[in-house]
Amino acid sequence: MLSITEKKELITKATANGKLYYTCLIPNLKQKDYDSFKTVSNPCRIDRKASLSVYRNKDFNKWLHKDFGDSNYHGDMFDFAAKFYGMDIKTQFPEIMDKMWVELQLDKVEHVVLEKLAIGWDGTNNVFYSGIKIPIAKYSSTQSFKKDDDKEEEPLLFYNEIPENELTILEKEFLAKTGISISIMNQYGVHFINHYSEVYEDPAKTKRRNKPNSIVWIVYDFKKYYKIYQPNPKRFWYVGKKKGVQLFGTPQIESQFETLTPLYLSAGEKDTLVLLSKGYKAMCLNSETQFVNQEMYNSWRNNNYDIIVAYDNDATGTAQANKLHTEFGVKYIQWPEWLKEKGGKDVTDFFALGGTKEEFEILCLIKPIEIKQECRLSVRTALQRLKDAEGCPDIISHADVLFQSNELTILFGDTGKGKSIFAVGLADAISKGTSFMGLENKCEPLIVLFYDFELSDKQFQKRYSNLNGVFYQFNDNLFIDNFDLSSIDLSDKKVVLEEELMKKIRLDLHATGAKVLIIDNITFLTAFSTEDGQVAMKLMRLLKELKTTEGISVLVLAHTPKRFGLGGITSTDIAGSKHLSNFADSVMALGASKKDTNIRYLIQTKASRTGEVKYDAENVILCEIEKEDSFLTLSFKGYGKEQEHLVPMTNDTQEEMKKKAIELKEMGKSYQMIAEELGTSKSTVGRWFAPPVATKN
Repeated sequence: MLSITEKKELITKATANGKLYYTCLIPNLKQKDYDSFKTVSNPCRIDRKASLSVYRNKDFNKWLHKDFGDSNYHGDMFDFAAKFYGMDIKTQFPEIMDKMWVELQLDKVEHVVLEKLAIGWDGTNNVFYSGIKIPIAKYSSTQSFKKDDDKEEEPLLFYNEIPENELTILEKEFLAKTGISISIMNQYGVHFINHYSEVYEDPAKTKRRNKPNSIVWIVYDFKKYYKIYQPNPKRFWYVGKKKGVQLFGTPQIESQFETLTPLYLSAGEKDTLVLLSKGYKAMCLNSETQFVNQEMYNSWRNNNYDIIVAYDNDATGTAQANKLHTEFGVKYIQWPEWLKEKGGKDVTDFFALGGTKEEFEILCLIKPIEIKQECRLSVRTALQRLKDAEGCPDIISHADVLFQSNELTILFGDTGKGKSIFAVGLADAISKGTSFMGLENKCEPLIVLFYDFELSDKQFQKRYSNLNGVFYQFNDNLFIDNFDLSSIDLSDKKVVLEEELMKKIRLDLHATGAKVLIIDNITFLTAFSTEDGQVAMKLMRLLKELKTTEGISVLVLAHTPKRFGLGGITSTDIAGSKHLSNFADSVMALGASKKDTNIRYLIQTKASRTGEVKYDAENVILCEIEKEDSFLTLSFKGYGKEQEHLVPMTNDTQEEMKKKAIELKEMGKSYQMIAEELGTSKSTVGRWFAPPVATKN
């Protein structure tokens, strides 16, 4: 058996270093000179202006391609094949080699012939490609080339449709495996065929193609052109020139609905047929990467299409689904993990591998951005906004004004000072519908999903059991667990940790029915530092989107750098970017008293727009860490002023701060950054570094 490397070498030889492969895959590819072809339209995407260049690298004698309209398309024939097949060159290279090997029918060619094919010779000036002999033109470096301005004639296609009662075992297996209905195929102009003819005015150009006995051919009749699809080995080609954006599926028959109606946008014709056969409204574009503009989307909305994207579960499909959701607010299908584990990736695979209609219908995890049918404007009137607010859930306290329903709240503080203890205590109270530390909870018992990235199972057990090993009786409404990051392949550069974690969280929210989400802590949600402003903005955007689309309350824990405790705590003390605070609805902090090491205090550093400022520096909540039988918690101890719990300024502490300031300045920190880290003012830091004033004698 040949290795992947050997297959790659022989494919390279058999295709004259890639040249013949390009001529096989790209329609109308015409040679310009010895080292290049004329620029053509890219068959892998909608290319309104021909922008694909195929040329020979003289240094390596290797044929390459470059798309001047889309930089994603560049490289050698293997890169092009990956795009053409919709596969990933990095993770699916062996599969790409196998696919090229089969389609080139190199398993039928002897090794000695392969070497001759490398220079375009097999004794008849032809190369074998999928059973079709394609002539190879001979060129020389001194040959002159005439510009061809003649418009290419488009052929008529005549095909022999196979009647339902004459289907072979191959066609019947295809229908059984996919679940496609033959009546649905006929309804949408799709037919099994055993041969077809391309008929030109010039009889010499007319050609007839017969289907091999062991192959299934399906024709999609678009009237102006035709697509021939071969399921196994998978390939497709066109007869006639594709014209513009072609919608296949429901819109061909039902162009408009009376009311807003779900319509699935799938990756291709086969998936669309599967959905139509299941009784759904469905359609597809020319490809997943088909550009969708605002005008196109508006026409769908005007026709009352409630678009649900059902693209493939791969890098391209996921990226395009996210893009459509971001730009137009449409819903999209979030495929279950088992589909990929079983080797599937699309709608057809989902049902073929055992998925049910009931399971499929709950996979729409992303809710749409609502567009009111009675208002086509992109903005609302003030009165409309008030009316819309009537349908929104009321804002209810989970912990007085510090944490309210349907808001994103941050709790920050020094490491090891009790943030996690506070969060678990609050989660326990919310799950039981009770109040914590005297902070009013107006909600009924709610299901809480708590991600604990800090404690091991044993550490958690120690906190919430007594010396006799008796466990604290948590309510079944509280789900609290750590997260197995090893399940995410971070070696794949296309995998974005933040997005993968959000997918996992979203799945867990739906599985548990949780209405409150608590994350301990935010640094585990990203592979990058939250000190990076762009990272922080993206992270908070993802969390706010999660909060809005799922209609939940979110509490996120964060750290603060070590402080001298001279100045009061503010939102700028959150470890990392200030964007964390800017994008939160409310922020609170847990500080440690410098007067009594057992005392903690809770302070409001950013009040919600719907809540008042109750617990500022003049009225902090005092508490203490205590173990109540099996429960480690914070007990309410009253109220006080923050200043009473800060470090008093002395000569020693001032000198220590100056030394620290010098270290920070040598690290390149600005005066403002130094002031924030040391808990003092920018002007004070400026005086420390000001040159001494000269005295007059």
